[in-house]
This record gives sequence, C-alpha cells and structure tokens, in this order.
Amino acid sequence: MYKILTICNLVFLLCIYLADLSLLLASPAIEVAHWWTSKGEAKAAKFLQNALKKRGYKWKDFIITGGGGGDHTSVLQARVSLGTPPSAVITFMGPNVWDLGSKLKLANLDKVAFRNNWKKKLHPLVNRMVQYKGHYVAVPVNAHRTNWMWINKKVFQKAKAKIPRTWNEFFQVADKIKKAGFIPLAHGGEPWQDATLFESVLLGIGGASFHKKTLVDMNEKYINSPTMVKVFQTMRRLKNYMDKDSPGRSWDNTTNMLINGKAAMQIMGDWVKGEFLLQNKKPGKDFLCRPAPGNQGIFVIDVDAFVMFKVKKKGLQKGQIALAQTLMEPSVQKRFNLIKGSIPSHLGVSSKGFDSCGRQSMRSLRKDKVVPAFAFVQANTPTSHKAMVHLITSFFNSDMPTKDAAKNLALMARISK
Repeated sequence: MYKILTICNLVFLLCIYLADLSLLLASPAIEVAHWWTSKGEAKAAKFLQNALKKRGYKWKDFIITGGGGGDHTSVLQARVSLGTPPSAVITFMGPNVWDLGSKLKLANLDKVAFRNNWKKKLHPLVNRMVQYKGHYVAVPVNAHRTNWMWINKKVFQKAKAKIPRTWNEFFQVADKIKKAGFIPLAHGGEPWQDATLFESVLLGIGGASFHKKTLVDMNEKYINSPTMVKVFQTMRRLKNYMDKDSPGRSWDNTTNMLINGKAAMQIMGDWVKGEFLLQNKKPGKDFLCRPAPGNQGIFVIDVDAFVMFKVKKKGLQKGQIALAQTLMEPSVQKRFNLIKGSIPSHLGVSSKGFDSCGRQSMRSLRKDKVVPAFAFVQANTPTSHKAMVHLITSFFNSDMPTKDAAKNLALMARISK
C-alpha cells in the first residue's frame, strides 16, 4: 500500500510539473529591460522572475548597460523604432515615467490598478507619479529613502560624540571626531552623490516647502535667495570634513570606510544598509541610521517602477497584467524589499521581519512629509535635473563663490525648463 501511495504521489507531482511546463511553453516570454546586475540586485531580480513564473510566464532579461544613470530612453527608442519594444522597463517614478510617455507609447494599466485599488494601497505622491495623463502606466515595486545619515557606532563612542540633529550640531560633532583621528564624513565625489548630499543639506536648512519651491517648481526667486546661499555655504564647509580621496569614489567603497571604522558618517540612501549586512554588521549594534541633520519628519523617496509598453500580441498583454499583479502582491513586495534593502511601496505590507532601519523607514513613509528625490530624477525633468546637478558638482569641486552658485543654479533652472 505504501509503495502504491508513493508512486501515486510521484505521478501527481509529475503531472503538476508537466502542466506548469506546458503553460510556460505556451505563454510568450515577458521581456523586461533593467540594469539590476550587482550581486544584491540580481538576487532581487531573480526572486521576481520566480514569482512571475508561478503565474505561468517566463521573465526574459534585456540588460541596459550603464545602470540607472545610463541613457535608457535612447536604447528603448531604438527598440521601438525596430517594432520590438520590451514588455516592461525598470525606471525611476515621476518625471522619468512622464518622459517615456511623451516619447514612446505606454500600456494602459487602469483596469488592473482600479480592480486592485492601487490608489488606496500607495502613498498619494507615488500614486500620482506612476500615472501619465491620468492613466496608470507603471507599477512601483519599492521605496528607497535617500536622506539617511549612516553612523559607525563605535567611532562615535571612541570620539565621545553625540549624534547631530542639525547642521550646526554636525560641525561641532565633526570637529570632535576629526580631533579623535577619524574622518567625520565619508563621501564619494560623483555627481549623483554630490546631489544626494546637497538635497539633504537643502532640506535641513530650508525644509520641505523650500525643497518644493526650488527643486520641484524651480522657482528662480527662491533658488537665487539667501537661503540657497546658506545651503551652498554649508556644502563648501562640509568639504573640510572629507578625506582627500573623495573625488570619483563609488558609494559602496565610501560605505566601506564606515564599516572599517575609518569614518564616522555617510549621507546616503538605504542601499548602504546592504553593504553593512553583507559584512555581518547589525543595525543598533554596529551601525545606526538616523535622518540627515535637520531632516527629521521628512522622507525623501526614490521609487523603482516598472513601466509597461504598448504591445500588439494578446499573450504579451496578458503577461503584462500578470507582471503588474505579481509586482503589487504584498508577499512579493515584502520578500523583494527584504532582499534589496528598501521598503515596500505597498502601504499594506506588515513591518514584521524588517530590521530597525526598515521599520523606521516604513513608519516615516506613513506619517511624515514625503518629497520626491531630486538626486534621482524624481523632482523635475531629466533635462533640468542634468543641468542643475552639473552646476552643483561644479561648485563642489571649485572655488565658485556661493552667491554665484545660487545665481547660476537659478539660471540653469530657467534655461532647462
């Protein structure tokens, strides 16, 4: 009897396998364009591939070289001109989605969005920024917080320093840390890293309303103002607390300075946490996460979103719907973000299983002011962003007077609108 049951079980499992295989063979592959190639990113992408497979569709990679900072729009336009657009592409929400919508034909995801009540499940800002001309065209899969200050706890203990809550306190603490023989602020001198630091300084000095008037609305009056001059003065002063090898250094090599105890602080997004965790460092014990000085009560959000392109084949259209449903599943968002280090964009996902930094981030997204990340092209157009970041990093690496920097930034905003 036991042998008969075992054989029956094997036959049953074989039938299930063959059924899944036949479904996959019958369904077209869903080609997804992305730049997730690092070890952690690839692991997260693999999880999504397996989740889509359970719905009967195969995920086919189309890797865009150059990463998130590459010119993916031109690559996609070339594919569209050949009549072979990918089914979906990963991009940043908001202006990037709208830029794609103005140049390429995007799929309408209203039916799946309304049926699954995305409006209720997403933060209002995210909900608006995954739409183009009033229609859902993208699916948000995560929420990165970019205005974190990462802290090496042991360095602070050795320097007998307190965690700064304002930029004035930061300089007092930085002097103490420097005197103790450590690098106060680890910073990688790349344009996007300069922009990340600049955004946190701006928020710490001017607040969320100033952020909107300058980096979102690009109001020249507020950009060329005494408050902006103070932002640039603070940026210039921060250079004194960085090491001489900062220019051109990658963010992860910069994070290693914290991990190895050479530096005390880094202003950067929550992907930093992944580097700590890879080296078996624990939040609360080895490192701490706090809002950047003056950024308490503000969440700077950077969202990865899957944009869907208009395709002709019915099978591919159904596959896009399956992909959208998969990406918005609470269990999928939870597991994906636990791997990637970010938090879910789906507000209904439980914080259980996330570490202390993740839980802090999830609370902040629900109750604090949420602003789009300028440093990651989510506050204004890609053209404006490029011009303004160029000015910021030029100032940071020169002796440009702070008043001229504010004036020139306003000019960049005007000519790039």
